[in-house]
Amino acid sequence: MEFNATFFVSVISFVAFTLIMNAIFYKPLTEIIDEREDFIRGAISDAENSKNIASELLKNKEESLQKTAEETRKIITSATNDANLKSQELANEAKRQAQLRVEDAKTNLQTEMESSQAELKAKVKELAETIASKVLKEETHIENINHELIDRILV
Repeated sequence: MEFNATFFVSVISFVAFTLIMNAIFYKPLTEIIDEREDFIRGAISDAENSKNIASELLKNKEESLQKTAEETRKIITSATNDANLKSQELANEAKRQAQLRVEDAKTNLQTEMESSQAELKAKVKELAETIASKVLKEETHIENINHELIDRILV
């Protein structure tokens, strides 16, 4: 192999071409590639952060929803218990009122019965006097009345 001037010129031109290409083309291209890699890494990092934030928000929202559901259940249970207690109180009050009315009605009936019995006893006395007067053909008055006997007859 021969080394002549053409070889040296070719080597120098290759080195010059490499230096020029490196300065003009490869260095800016490498910088652009590095910038894009940095941008992609940043975008991936931001996406991961956003994903973590979204996961945390979702977790918080689920916890909040569970707490709200539990509070709602408690409120419903409390309201149901209160309604049952009020219902029971109203039913007890209604029963008490009904018992009072029944007692009043019993008292009124007892009073009316006693009044009717007294009236009936008087009528029995009058009828006995009338019957005795018609049988004896003279007016008679019964003075001593045996109330026990009249009570047994009426019962």
